[in-house]
Formats: sequence, C-alpha cells, structure tokens
Amino acid sequence: MTAAAAAPAPRRFLLIAGEASGDLLGAGLIRALRERHPDAEFAGIGGDAMRKAGCQTWFDCSELALMGLVEVLRHLPRLLRLRAEFRQRALG
Repeated sequence: MTAAAAAPAPRRFLLIAGEASGDLLGAGLIRALRERHPDAEFAGIGGDAMRKAGCQTWFDCSELALMGLVEVLRHLPRLLRLRAEFRQRALG
C-alpha cells in the first residue's frame, strides 16, 4: 500500500448559523478547527464571515432570519425546500 493510499480523508465539518452572531461564532470555530486540521473541509449555512473563514456556504444565513410565528408560517414552503436541499447535500 502506498503512502498516498493510506492517507486519511480530510475531515468534513457541517455548520449552520441562523443569524449574524452565529456567523461570527462559526467563523471563529472554523479558524480554530483549521489550526488542528489544516486540510479540513467546511460547508453549510452561514454568512460573509464563515465564507471568508473558508466555509462553502450552500445558503446564506439571512434566509433563516425570520421572527415570529406568522413570518415563519408565511415562509414555510421556502424553508421546507431549503431544508430538503440542505439535507440532500449533507447526506448525499
């Protein structure tokens, strides 16, 4: 077996930030994890801070920034589509 064949696959991390403060915390987490795992891959839902830290954002966290039951119900079809696509990307 060659050294390349025996090398472990890079770690993959899936992150979700629901709003701006979570985006900042997620970016800090990405930077900290990258110190321990330089070849790690990051993907999920985030904003500019997570993108700049190296996360491949499938959706912007602004799409989740809803307040109150009425607003959530009004956007429920879009949220369900987003959830289905997120799940497909995460598991597929």
